[in-house]
Amino acid sequence: GSLLPFRKALHAFEPGFLPELYWQASTGKLIERQMWFFPLWFNLQNGGYLGYSVNPIYQGLTEPFEPLGVHIDAADYHFFRQQVWLSTDPSKIVNLLGQVDWGTYFNGRLTSVDCTLQFAPSPHLSLSGRFNRNRFDKVGAPQVTKTVDLYSIEGRLALNPRLQLIGFYQQNAEDRSKNYNIRLSWEYAPLSYLYIVLNKFDFHDDLSVRQVEDHAIVKLSYLKQI
Repeated sequence: GSLLPFRKALHAFEPGFLPELYWQASTGKLIERQMWFFPLWFNLQNGGYLGYSVNPIYQGLTEPFEPLGVHIDAADYHFFRQQVWLSTDPSKIVNLLGQVDWGTYFNGRLTSVDCTLQFAPSPHLSLSGRFNRNRFDKVGAPQVTKTVDLYSIEGRLALNPRLQLIGFYQQNAEDRSKNYNIRLSWEYAPLSYLYIVLNKFDFHDDLSVRQVEDHAIVKLSYLKQI
């Protein structure tokens, strides 16, 4: 730490390596390998960070895959991604979290931008807005080129540790689908809970027919200690 320049801003230089390997349990075949290299990673004095990573990836798709509606055939793929990471002071009332990700993607290319702005004026209240853009370039069997934007808002309200309300809303700008999840959690007695959950799931099926599913769930649990 003492050898770092800009010591008033930089807390530590922490390069790293994070391998992730996944095997299929039924066959023992390697189906995914990600080798995260972090040659540059700076932890800041204010609790934020700034980093750069590279990630060579192997994926053996055993069935077709459709990220954000882009159809990718089952096959073995090797591709290479790069990322820039940024976070400001997470303890501040307003903080920013961002990531830019680019490179080859399956048989094409993908550039992604993901930004979250959080407003947390007190431990009881937190609001955040998120913007995610994915630019596909000649990806998948039909060589799709398109941009998909996702907008989301999340709020957390905790009147006390036992009563919390969490809400999440997301809109896909491409197909105008809208999804939300609202959850009320109340610990009305020690280790006894009431949950109320509202869900809306808006999507397109394999025939590109729009489907909407609405759910309402109520769960009550009671634990009597003897």
